[in-house]
Amino acid sequence: MPDLAARSKQLTAQRTAAPTVISRLIADKVIGSVSSVGTYVLDPADPASRPERIGPDVTGRDRVEKVLRARIANGTYPVGKKIPALTRLGKELGVPEWKVRQAVRRLADARLVMIVFGRGTVVTDPRAPTAGPVHRVNVGDGREEDWVIPRPGVTPAAHIREVVTQRLSNGMYPPGGRLPTRRALAEEFGVSVSAVQNAFRQLKKQRLIFSHVSHKALFAAPVSEQPPSGVLPSQDSV
Repeated sequence: MPDLAARSKQLTAQRTAAPTVISRLIADKVIGSVSSVGTYVLDPADPASRPERIGPDVTGRDRVEKVLRARIANGTYPVGKKIPALTRLGKELGVPEWKVRQAVRRLADARLVMIVFGRGTVVTDPRAPTAGPVHRVNVGDGREEDWVIPRPGVTPAAHIREVVTQRLSNGMYPPGGRLPTRRALAEEFGVSVSAVQNAFRQLKKQRLIFSHVSHKALFAAPVSEQPPSGVLPSQDSV
């Protein structure tokens, strides 16, 4: 049934009158109430058994986890697919978003899903851990995206510095070449533009990239302007 405030509004009554009415209906075994879950209409044929059947598991976190596990097992959410947003799942299952979040975190602990900040949650196979920083994800509507996965405990800015440094080292961003825009990298890594700016600030100090005022862009530093050792700095020192 609707919550107390909604019932009072629907009945055009004072809020203080609603509890009295609800108490009488409970006493007459027309409805039942379960703490932290809500109020439910009872089955007139078997009113005594109804409260046990509508225990906390109806909207509790255990039910959410069971539903998600079942969908992963039956292929509704196959490996490599992004699951719906937590808000959407909460509305679908009739539970608060925080309960869905708790269930998803437990699935992540079981390595059934992987949570990527700013991107979402993707189904994974615990028998085949993700190798490398890039993960191919089915985001729906026949579209796929490459999600860059940060190492545990690494901040977004540090993760971006690590990946960009690696791309500079392997030639993906060649010396003197133009780098993607801050916004493009923010979308790729699923972070804010400010996180990319923080990462670039440190890379500039390392003389790995530089700004070109007239082009309003960032470029990989030419070989002649890179650190004299010729070896890109280790992220452990950043």
